[in-house]
Amino acid sequence: MHRYVIAIGICTVLVACGGDKKQTQNQANAAGGAQVELTPMQELQGLSTNLQAGVDALMAPINETQLLIDHIAAMPGRLGIDARSLMGMCSATLQSGQVAFDANISPDAAVQAEVHGVVSRLAHIVAGLKAIPENVKVLGQQAVEATAKAPVLAPQVTASANVTIANPFAKPEVKAQAQADMNAVNQVQAEVSAKISEVQNTIMGIPTMAADALAKFAAAFAVG
Repeated sequence: MHRYVIAIGICTVLVACGGDKKQTQNQANAAGGAQVELTPMQELQGLSTNLQAGVDALMAPINETQLLIDHIAAMPGRLGIDARSLMGMCSATLQSGQVAFDANISPDAAVQAEVHGVVSRLAHIVAGLKAIPENVKVLGQQAVEATAKAPVLAPQVTASANVTIANPFAKPEVKAQAQADMNAVNQVQAEVSAKISEVQNTIMGIPTMAADALAKFAAAFAVG
């Protein structure tokens, strides 16, 4: 049986895109019970990282569309099942958003399981595609928030580094990292600004790409 599993996790990633330090700490607490205190530099760098993760999450179902179409198209010949019945299930799933599975597709339990898994995967991807317009708005707002947050964090990097460097009890490697952060803060802030602009430009076209992906599914599952 072919396994067809590519995680999307749009909502999870987009929730994380805010770059909120307290949220990050809470996630670490839930995972291992240890509190993680982010430095101002880590927070600043995280603005870019989280925004890019949001874009990647939005693009995941779009990128998976053709892969799934090709996978489904090969199933009738490979599994010995009726193509019209399979495409009918896929079309019904696409239209309703719910898994439309008919066990009569095959008497073989393993084949039934694979078909059910693929149709379920289709429903998941379709849900991701249909959620993209709203998720784009969420990510766009997070980009706006990052624009306001970056100029606040940058001075905090310098201030924190100065405190660390002046601390006679700080370890040499800690002071060296503080100095490196202070030296790099202007470049990192510029990179964050560039990433914000890039993300804002990129997400403008993603809803259209999602609509095209849904249309591609519809065409692929049309029964002549």
